[in-house]
Amino acid sequence: MNQSFKGNFTPFIFIDMALLFCGFWIIYHFFGARSIIDFPFHTASLPLALGIAYMIFTFSNSYKNWERKSLKDLMYSVVFSMTIVGVCISLGIVFTSWFTFGISYLMVSISLQTFLLLLVRSLAWSFIRKRAVKRIWLIGDEDSKMDHFLENNEDWYRICGSSQTIDEDVLKEYGKDTDALLIGSGFSAKEKVEMVQLATKYGKETLVIPELYELGIQGAETYQLEDTIVFSIQPFHIHPIHQLLKRGMDVIGSLSLILLTSPILLLLAGLIPLTSPGPALYKQQRLGIKGKPFWIYKFRSMVADAENKTGPVLATFKDPRITTIGSFIRATRLDELPQLFNVLKGEMSLIGPRPEREYFVKQFNKQFPDYHHRLEVKPGITGLAQVHAKYTTSAEDKLRFDLAYVKNYSLSSDWKILILTLKVVFHREQAQGVDMQGSMKSVGKKRAIH
Repeated sequence: MNQSFKGNFTPFIFIDMALLFCGFWIIYHFFGARSIIDFPFHTASLPLALGIAYMIFTFSNSYKNWERKSLKDLMYSVVFSMTIVGVCISLGIVFTSWFTFGISYLMVSISLQTFLLLLVRSLAWSFIRKRAVKRIWLIGDEDSKMDHFLENNEDWYRICGSSQTIDEDVLKEYGKDTDALLIGSGFSAKEKVEMVQLATKYGKETLVIPELYELGIQGAETYQLEDTIVFSIQPFHIHPIHQLLKRGMDVIGSLSLILLTSPILLLLAGLIPLTSPGPALYKQQRLGIKGKPFWIYKFRSMVADAENKTGPVLATFKDPRITTIGSFIRATRLDELPQLFNVLKGEMSLIGPRPEREYFVKQFNKQFPDYHHRLEVKPGITGLAQVHAKYTTSAEDKLRFDLAYVKNYSLSSDWKILILTLKVVFHREQAQGVDMQGSMKSVGKKRAIH
């Protein structure tokens, strides 16, 4: 059986910190720069710099899910993280006396450290890649998810077979060639329990796509009532203290971002009408917290009056209604900038589930009984679904991300999503519309039992 590398790569935390130290040390000794390791001057500078780097690397998911990343994604994560680290230390040089060397030396150090990190990461990735391929057996009528696995798993997962259900005979015959079972959605709780018990009996890992209600069990506390153990399952909501702190973060963050992006706001306000007939801004009614309607503001990315003939429809992949500049501002999320004023007004938050129109909310409520839980918090400009999913991701899978965000809310998770949002801004495929044609490619070489 192939060895599985999963979870946080704790050893790489220490390796990264050592490589960063080496970069500062080389600059100090070979370039004669008074640096953060010049301990007689500022003994706290080195721990501060490494602490900033650790925080940025952690928030940008540099130590998670190596089994789902391509080498390109891994390299991009390093370059992005080091860029943010460089910006943070540059601000420290300009506005504080914590760092005693110039920005030019910092740029050389950051470049050297980035090269060392990329070199070690690529070597480690190549080594792990040869030993960590996981052989997956798919259970259920999940053809679209099978294709999704084959198209997007970067060969970390190998689909070795599939079946409508699983039994002991199948595991006996194919178990030796299988590392894990992926149980699709749609099975009853009793069926899932039986399959998990069977997989455990044969020493197989089980990957389960959770039903929406099962996300409510996350983080449940264990209590003892007399001689019985019970789970305390709380409703989907954010604690009032966290709501207050979140509002403070929203006000400060939205004001700062409005000032910082004001040149872009003014540029787009003039450029959009010049490239496409119609106003630069448009407003649309969406549902906010508790289903309260409000007007959301966006830069117009489609032709004016795009839905006059069609009525409310979701944007599609290569949607002909999207203008040339609209394609760019959608891909870079610049069309969402006017929503900073919605945040300032208290109608939205920087982080939260994306607000939907009442027309679609009614449809989703009929399709997904747990959909109303996402209305228990303010909608956001960005959120967990926006940084981990794509526009082409199904509504149900996006809902899983939204409910997981509400259930596991913390201020640190908001900061992490903000940093991850900066990363996905440059991933154009995450800004595409719904693929109405689908991407159904042949499952090919996998064995299937029906």
